[in-house]
This record gives sequence, C-alpha cells and structure tokens, in this order.
Amino acid sequence: MSMNGLVKQSTLRAFAILTFLVALWIPINVAYTQQNSNGKTKKNFLWSVEKGNSTIYLLGSIHLLPRELEALDKAIETSYSDASIIVFEADMDDLSDPAFEAKVTSLGLLPEGQTLEQQVSKQTYTLLQQKVGELGLQVEIFNQFKPWLCALTLTSVELQRLGFNPNYGIDKYFFDKAKRDGKDIRFLESIDDQLGLFTEMSRQEEDSFLAKVLQELDTMRVQVVDMINAWKSGDSDTLASMVKVEFEDYPEVYTKMLVERNQTWVQQIEDLSGKDGNSFVVVGAAHLVGDDSILELLKGKGFEVEQR
Repeated sequence: MSMNGLVKQSTLRAFAILTFLVALWIPINVAYTQQNSNGKTKKNFLWSVEKGNSTIYLLGSIHLLPRELEALDKAIETSYSDASIIVFEADMDDLSDPAFEAKVTSLGLLPEGQTLEQQVSKQTYTLLQQKVGELGLQVEIFNQFKPWLCALTLTSVELQRLGFNPNYGIDKYFFDKAKRDGKDIRFLESIDDQLGLFTEMSRQEEDSFLAKVLQELDTMRVQVVDMINAWKSGDSDTLASMVKVEFEDYPEVYTKMLVERNQTWVQQIEDLSGKDGNSFVVVGAAHLVGDDSILELLKGKGFEVEQR
C-alpha cells in the first residue's frame, strides 16, 4: 500500500470516529433494532432537553457501521421528524473535498529530514513496529507521517479490514435524510476545527494518542458485544464506564477530544432553546455520557433532561 493511499484512507471519517471509540467495535451481524429478546421496548440513546417552549433532542451516534441501517426505533425517527433544525458535529460533505484531503496531507507529513521515529518515545515506536507488522505493513511506509496522521491512518486501515464503511453511520444517515427533506442543517464546529484537534497537539499528546490507538487495535472485536448492547439499550452508565476505562491512562486525550468540545458545544445547544421550533442534535455517543457530558452540562444550566 502506498503512502498516498494511506493518507487518503485517513480522511474517511477518522476525525469523527476517533472521538467515539465505541464506533470502532460494531460487529457485522448486529441488528439495528431497539428490542430485547422478549420484544420489550428498551430506552434509546436519545434524550429530550427542555427549558422554555421548544424541545432539543440529543441523539448519541455511532459514526461508522459495517452495513446500512435496517431500522431505528420509532422514537428516534419521530424526534427527527418533530424537529425543524438538525445539528451535526461538522459538515460531512467537507470530508470528500479534494482541498481538505490536500490540507491533511500537507499538515500531516513531516518536513524533509525528520522521521516519525524521532517524534515519539522508543516504547511507542517499538509498539508501532509490532502492530504494523501484524497488519502486514512495513513501518517504513510511515516514516514521513506525523504521529497523529499515523494514528488516524492505522485506524482507517483496521476499520477497512474489519469491514466498516464510512457511508453507513447513524449521523451520515440523518445528514443525507436532512438534505433530502430540506431541513435547516447546522454544525457545532468546522471540519478544520476537527483537524485542529490533531494538528494542535503537543508532542507528548501526539505520542499518547498514537500509543492509545496502537493498543486499541487488538481490542476492537473483544469489547464489541458489550458496547453495542449498551448503545442499543440506551445504557449510558455502562457506556460511560467503558469510555472512562478507555481513556483513564490518557487524560490529556480525553480532555481534548471530549471535555473541551462538550464545553464549547453546550453553549450552541443551549441557544437552540430560544429558537422557534424543535431541534435534533446528533453527536458521538461518548459526548452524552459521564460527569463531563453535554447532558450534565445542560442539567447544570437548568434544562429538564429525559431519556426517550
């Protein structure tokens, strides 16, 4: 596989994928319904928040799936239909823009004379050599990559190997649907903001980020059943515990990817309560769980929060 091919793969929704690691672990045979074995309806990963006359629906998304959705619970589809404003993390159309791909390449490659081995710890580089060998790749392919681009690229390679498709995510489903339906579409951040999550990392943060991704490559299948079941049943406590475990050794990555973005987004979401009509906000599910979640921040601002 060529360096150019690897760079191109890294732009395929990896920016959103890596803010919600649960999205990496959905098995091929998952049925996308919200019923348990007894046919009893479970909760969704969907909340309504209210303060004033309008309702804001918050849906936790799985950004990447191995195949198209068969069905979503009626409550999710009804919440979408009930909203005139549909909000996403960023404009997904920008990811396919050749100019953006060129920007990733420009910002993600090291200057001439520098190598990836020089940018990371010996421990991280040794782990990289081991993991790329297991993927059937040569570590030399990554010599010119900055650590963050190497991490995104390896994630994309592994996702492709496991059969995931960037066109099948839940947010992608609603993004395309909202365009067809002529909804008022808005975004919490730009694709350049998402790129900045990686380009503005310190050297230590980049090292930690790459090390975390390398360690996650072996666990994508192991944790899949528990994680997808937690999402399907709306079990936010279990998912919060899983996210906590995933990031406990990488607090700086957790802060950058989740905490800081939640704090930025919550003001924009709060502003939606003053708009005419209801809103439907789709974000990675990890943004809706735990003490630092968007939901907890909204509760602190006086919103009534109810899981649907």
